[in-house]
Amino acid sequence: MSSAIRRMPLMVFLCLLSGGAFWRPAARAQDDLPEPGYSLLYALDIPISADFNASGAPYQTDRRAALDGPFDRVAYRLRLDAAAGADQELWVSMAAFSDDLSQVGLPTAASGAVFQGAVKDMTVVSNLPGLPNAQGMPGGWLELWPSDYSTSNVAGAPGADDGVYDWGDAPTGGGNYGSFQIHDSAGGRTLLAYNHWGQAAGAAADIGIGSQPTGQPDWTFAANAAAWAGRRLEVYVRSQASPADHVLSEPQPHSVRQRDAQDRAEVPVAGDFGEAVGPVEARAVALRPPGRVIDWRLLDATPDGGRFEGRLVLPAGWWRVESRASGVAQPDRLLEGRVAPVGVGEVFITAGQSNSANHGMPPQRPQDERVSAWMPPGSTPGSTPGSTGAGWRLGLDPQPLATGSGGSPWPAMGDALAAELDLPIGIASVGWGGTAVGQWLPERQLYPRLKQAMADLGGAGGFRAVLWHQGESDAVGGTTTAAYAADLTRIIEQSRADAGGAVPWLVAEVSFAPNLAQPPRDAVIAAQRQVVSTVPDVHAGPGTDDLIGPEWRFDGIHFGAAGLVLHGRRWRDALAASGLLPPPPVAPTAAPATSEPTVAPTGEPPTPEVTAPPPTVATPSAAPPAPFRIHLPSVVAGRSSLRYAQRP
Repeated sequence: MSSAIRRMPLMVFLCLLSGGAFWRPAARAQDDLPEPGYSLLYALDIPISADFNASGAPYQTDRRAALDGPFDRVAYRLRLDAAAGADQELWVSMAAFSDDLSQVGLPTAASGAVFQGAVKDMTVVSNLPGLPNAQGMPGGWLELWPSDYSTSNVAGAPGADDGVYDWGDAPTGGGNYGSFQIHDSAGGRTLLAYNHWGQAAGAAADIGIGSQPTGQPDWTFAANAAAWAGRRLEVYVRSQASPADHVLSEPQPHSVRQRDAQDRAEVPVAGDFGEAVGPVEARAVALRPPGRVIDWRLLDATPDGGRFEGRLVLPAGWWRVESRASGVAQPDRLLEGRVAPVGVGEVFITAGQSNSANHGMPPQRPQDERVSAWMPPGSTPGSTPGSTGAGWRLGLDPQPLATGSGGSPWPAMGDALAAELDLPIGIASVGWGGTAVGQWLPERQLYPRLKQAMADLGGAGGFRAVLWHQGESDAVGGTTTAAYAADLTRIIEQSRADAGGAVPWLVAEVSFAPNLAQPPRDAVIAAQRQVVSTVPDVHAGPGTDDLIGPEWRFDGIHFGAAGLVLHGRRWRDALAASGLLPPPPVAPTAAPATSEPTVAPTGEPPTPEVTAPPPTVATPSAAPPAPFRIHLPSVVAGRSSLRYAQRP
C-alpha cells in the first residue's frame, strides 16, 4: 500500500462508540480492526481478471478448518491501493446471513452460494468521503451470486431503479459474470462491488468502493481493476464457538426430526470428549419458547474412552442439547458439550422439476429461524446424496441438493407452517430442472435421489410426506394421461417399498408452459387428478397454472418473488386440507423439568450407498436463444431446460 493515507493530516476520522478505539485505515494488521472480536476467514489479492467460477477463488488465506463453529456476524474489508493519489478502504460488518463458512466468501459456482436481500445491523467504516461511518445501520442489502444478471428489480429492493445496475438487479441463473456487492439501500448507494470475476477471457473485473459516479452505480461493466495498483478483499467472522460446541457430532445444528403421534421424537446424541470419561448424561433446554427443560438423564453408562452415544426423547420444539461427564483422570473436573438449535417438528421431501427446485428468482430466505434445509455432507446442487447421513443448515435458497442457483417456494412454505404450527420445519429438496416423470422411475437416473433422501431421514416415519411438483415437461412432450398416471403410480409404490412403510404424497396440479396448447396440458392435469383419486394416501397438492404473467413468473415459466411466496403458501394450504398434520402441540402452563423415558443407546445399520448415473451437462449458448425454447428429455445439471435471455 502507498503511504498516501499515512501522510494525510487528521486521519483519525472515526472513534467507534463500542470501544473508543480509533481505526487507522492504512494498517494491515488483523489486530487493528475497527470492531473487536473478529477473526480473519479469507484473504484474496484480487487479480485484474479471473475465472473463479471455473477454478474456485484462490484465497491466500483460508481458515475454514480453524474457525469451524458458530458465528453471529460477518465482515468484509476491501482495500484499493492507488498508483497515484489516495488509497481507498472500507469495512462493513453485518448480522450473519448464513451459518456456513463456505457460503460467506466469493459466491462462486462451486460454493453454491446465492444471496440477495436485506441484512441486519450493519456497521460501515470508510475513508472515502460521502460514505457513512456508523453502527447499527438499517438498509443493508446483498447481491451475491456467480451468474449473469439484469437490471430488473424482481426482489423489490427499496429505492432501486429497473433501468440501471444498482442494488436491485436480478440474477439470471445462467452465465458466469459474477456479482459480489454490498449496498446501503436506505442511503441509495453501493458500499462495495467486485463484479466480472467468473469469466476472465482477458477482460478486467469491475471494482469499486461507494457508488460509481457515472455509469452503473454498482460498477457493472466498469472493467477498471487495472486502474488500481493493488486490490485486496478480506472476510472476517465473529465466532460464538466454545470448546463445548465441538464435543457433540449428533444432533447437528438446525437438524429437524419428524415428530410422532405423541408430538415427540427420538434424537440421537453422540460425540467425543477427547479423553476418557465416566457415565455421560444429557439434557435439552428449550430455545423457543424458552423456559422448558428436559432434565439431566443417563445417556451412555459405558462410554468408549471419550466417545459416547445414546438417544434423548424430545417433545416437539426448538432445543439446545447438552451433555456432561466427569473425566477419569480428574474426577472433579466436569466436561461439557452442547449443540443448538435442534428441532422436533415436521419434515418434508420435495421433488419434481424446475419449479420444485431452485430455478425461481430471486433466492428466498426464511424469516423464521426454525425453517431448515437438509444438506448431506459434501452435497452440492444437483448432486445425488450419499449414505453419509443427513446434514442440515438454515433453510435459505438455493436448497442444497435441488438443481439451480435461484429461488424456491420452500422457505415461504416453511415460514407459513412454522407460524401456524409453532414448530420447526425441515425440508429435503431433491428436484431436478427440466425433467419428465419417466426420468424419476425406479430404474432411471433420478429416483436414487428420492430413495437416498428417504433412507437418510429414517425411512417411513422420518418425514411427513413427499411433495411432488412436476408436469410441464410432460405436457410439452405430449405424455398421455394413462402413461403419466402409470409412471407416477410406480414411483409412489416403489417409494413406499423402499421406505419400509406408508409414505403419504401430495401431487400438485401443474402443466403450464408458454405458448402450449390446452389439450396436452389437460392430459397431464387429468393424470395428476387420477393418481390423487385412485392411489391410497395420495392427496391434492396446489395448482399453479393460474399464476401466469410477469407478476408471477420472471421469465414466463419460472416464478419470481411474488410467485415463489404464493406458491409456498399454497403448499401450506394443501397440507392443511390433506389432514396429514396433527394439531399443534399444547404448550405446558408451567416449565418444570420433565421426565420422558430414557432410550437406551442403540446402533443403527448404515444405509446402503446409492449412486445415480452422471447426468449430462449443458453449456449455455453464447447468444440468447429464442425465448422459452424447450429441450426434452435430457437432465440438465443445475438449470431448467426452459431457456431464457441471459445476463447484462
